[in-house]
This record gives sequence, C-alpha cells and structure tokens, in this order.
Amino acid sequence: MYPPTGNKLWSKVGVAGLIRNPVYLGQARSGKHVKDHAHEALVTRAEFDAAQSVKKSLFHQRDNTLASQAMLGGIARCAACGHTLKIVGNTDRKTGVRYPVYCCTGRYATGLCPSRANVRASILDSHVEQQVHEALQAEGGLLAQAVDASQKIDEAARAVDEAEHELDLYIANPRLLTLLGEAKFIEGAEARQHALDETRQWLAELRTQSTLTDELADGDLLHAWPTLTTQEKRRLMHGLLDRVLVSRADRRGRHAQPIAQRTRIILRGGTALENTASLTVATPSGTG
Repeated sequence: MYPPTGNKLWSKVGVAGLIRNPVYLGQARSGKHVKDHAHEALVTRAEFDAAQSVKKSLFHQRDNTLASQAMLGGIARCAACGHTLKIVGNTDRKTGVRYPVYCCTGRYATGLCPSRANVRASILDSHVEQQVHEALQAEGGLLAQAVDASQKIDEAARAVDEAEHELDLYIANPRLLTLLGEAKFIEGAEARQHALDETRQWLAELRTQSTLTDELADGDLLHAWPTLTTQEKRRLMHGLLDRVLVSRADRRGRHAQPIAQRTRIILRGGTALENTASLTVATPSGTG
C-alpha cells in the first residue's frame, strides 16, 4: 500500500498518523460525530493502545546528528510559554566542537515567549538523568510506581469498557435526539467521548509505566545504566516523563543559578519529581 501522495516511500509522520488512526478499531468519524463499531475492527483495543505507547520510537534521531546527542528531545519545554524546546547547535570556542543546545525559539502563533529558556543539552540531560536514576533506586520511587501501575491496569480497562458502553448506549438511543434536539444531543455525545478519551489515556499511561516493571525488576537495567546509549536512555525517559520544564537563567555564565533551581521534572500522570535528596513526588502539576 502506498501513501495517498503516490510516493512509494512512507514518511515517519505518515506512519505515525496511521498508528494514531482509530479507524483500525472500527471507528467512523464525520466532523464532530463519532460512531464506534461502525465496521469490523482490524486490531484489538489492547493492540491499538500498545502501539500508541511506543510510537515515539518512530522518531529516533539518526546517529551523529546534534539531535541524537540530546536525551530529552520532545520532552524538554520552556517553563514560560510551555512550548517544546528546539535542539540547535553551538560551537565550543576552545575546541571548535559543535554541541546541542535546548532553546525556545520565542516566536509562536500564540504570541511571543515572555522569558525564553535555553540550556546546554549535556547540562540538562545530566541533571535529569541523575534525578531519575536516583528516583528509580529510591524506596517507593518510580519502580514502585511502575509496579502499582501494573496492578491498576485491570481497573482502568474496566473503566474504559464502561465508558465505551455508556457512549454506545447514548448514541444508539433514537429517542434522545428527538427529546434533546441536535445541539444538546451532540453536546452529550461529546462529553461522553471526552470521558472515554481521558479513560483511555489513563489506561495507556498505566501500560507505559508498567512496561518498566519487567525491565527494572531484576535490577539489571539499573546496573547497566551507565553503559546505555543516549537513544536507549531517551526511550526510557519518554516512558517515564511527561515533560521537563526549564526556566530562563537569571544570569549568564558561572554566576547563573544552578540547573536544579530552574528545572521541574513532570512524571507521566502529572506529578512532579522534586529536586531534593528525599526525591518525594509532589502533588499533581499543571502545564507549568
């Protein structure tokens, strides 16, 4: 099967779009209208959700590029505007070697960033790597959360089934459209669809977290952590972290505030990993 453009080669973006398409679950869409089980599903819900949790692997950077040297590509964000930090290059004046930098471009369709963040990739990567590695080893830390997530998967799967059933009953009731009118009926359908989407997202995040259990339970990965490649660490970071918020430094050079003071690490699920020795997990965080 070729892309609709007629090109015989699929792009990474095109493949990612296929993976995200709910049509493979038997879903049909027309504008705001959604109908599940409109046709026979090609994959199961479990297979579809599993594909969503690993789709970022399609975007691994090529070796030897500046982006391939940065561990937090796609995760690092500007704390001031919330946009993903772009990976750009800079040159070491002494050695002439190019190195990657996370940088807020500052100009977006929504307006200008009030305080653009930028940081050398190696500095931010090392800090986040240390915090996450210590959190994995800590009692009640990320590994314990992964185990807890695997135990909650059945509960989340039941919640998804209930939300799907609720939406199906609502849409399939012919009297509701007459009683409520089209506008109210669509509003009710959208509310139930939103609830279903949130429940599916919860299930997908639990599955992502629980995959770490098999990899980390025997301690082999923690022992081998120093030998992992940047690509391997990036895959783990994408599974563990939702985003890393970086604030603009108050000063330049050696007088700038430490990276720990201007970084906030947000785990999958929205909780923040504190930059403290106790490695406590804070209350759910917003977008920062």
